[in-house]
Amino acid sequence: MVFETFTSCAHVKKWWGPRTWPLSACTMDLRPGGVWNYCLRGPKGEEAWGKAVYSEIARPERIVYTDYFSDKDGNTAQNMPVSVITTRFEAKGRKTLLTSTAIYGTLEALEQVLAMGVVAGINETFDRLDEYLAKMQKDGETKETTPPPLVNTRVFDAPRDLVWEAWTKPKQMAKWWGPNGFTNPVFEMDVRPGGAILIHMKNPRDGSEYPVTGAFLEVVRPERLVFTHCAWDNELLNTVTFSETHGKTTMRLEVALTKSSGWNAQAMEGAKMGFTQSFERLAALLAEVRNG
Repeated sequence: MVFETFTSCAHVKKWWGPRTWPLSACTMDLRPGGVWNYCLRGPKGEEAWGKAVYSEIARPERIVYTDYFSDKDGNTAQNMPVSVITTRFEAKGRKTLLTSTAIYGTLEALEQVLAMGVVAGINETFDRLDEYLAKMQKDGETKETTPPPLVNTRVFDAPRDLVWEAWTKPKQMAKWWGPNGFTNPVFEMDVRPGGAILIHMKNPRDGSEYPVTGAFLEVVRPERLVFTHCAWDNELLNTVTFSETHGKTTMRLEVALTKSSGWNAQAMEGAKMGFTQSFERLAALLAEVRNG
């Protein structure tokens, strides 16, 4: 939820900047190489334009960009400080530790922005973010509805029995489960109705591990799997069906949000991204198995 407040102009316009210098203009292309242009407007109509060029977007853990002073057309201001900003988001139960680090090329550049009042400005900005998050949570408790199920259908160039094994054998599933780059040092499954699931997903960037728990509700070999998985205070119900035609397998996954942390749309968006990348990895694994 905290990460999402950094990812669109609709969000940052609500909290970015000191109280007397709110954000008045914003365009954002959130991707490595993308640019965020913004303007802070002072109490007398003064304008301070900035440009950020993203170098890393690691959802939901880290955003890295180079921050410049600029004009309204995005041209970099000369002889003004340049910094590399790394913002980290670390889950602490139902709270989030946010750490923002700014690296300047010279001591003179750092002294310049300190003299401009950057510390007070950042403190006010994060106070406003705290207030905005509180409002979002309050509104979410009363307004947010359960999103529709996510449906993903994929055809694999492999027989159904092979795809079924990739879903039900822990050593195989551990090779493809999770977003790109993630590994699963712990992957335990008891594939039967009532059987438990325990996974520890490891982030390749910093080595942190995220526990995933769940249970199987239905196991109908080789046609249907129904199981839950819980992560980041969300519980998802997954229904997977498998059908075969001419040696190829059509897999259909339906994901429904059954228990929520209160930020439903983002939970489903995260699931969509994770499963999309996982299925690319699954396709590669199936090709490797078929080719021996």
